[in-house]
Amino acid sequence: MPAESNQWVEAIARLTALTQEGALKWETRPPTGERTVVDASYYTTHKDRRLRLEKRMVTEEDEYSFRRQVRMERLFLEFVDDNDNSLWAFPRVDALEDLYNAVRFQTAGVKDFLDDLLSTG
Repeated sequence: MPAESNQWVEAIARLTALTQEGALKWETRPPTGERTVVDASYYTTHKDRRLRLEKRMVTEEDEYSFRRQVRMERLFLEFVDDNDNSLWAFPRVDALEDLYNAVRFQTAGVKDFLDDLLSTG
């Protein structure tokens, strides 16, 4: 399983790099459906595959208690169809946080803001 885990980390790191380079463009849309999304939904297409990235509130069992459930934020990266239905979700890996931050940086236009701000006297 560790080899598979490394494969997912590498794949998500590649998506992060493409995002930071500007080769992969993300768009922001309001969340749809019954998911409890913390902020916006982010979409992109890479080689005819449509991807959605979201941070959602989920309820999970507390790992230290069999009865207690906790609400927490969790990142989801999924393949989606043209109707935004989830086709498959990537496994949970720490690299998703880096991708999420890169996508938010890009969609907020931070680089353009900084370039403009620092180029004017």
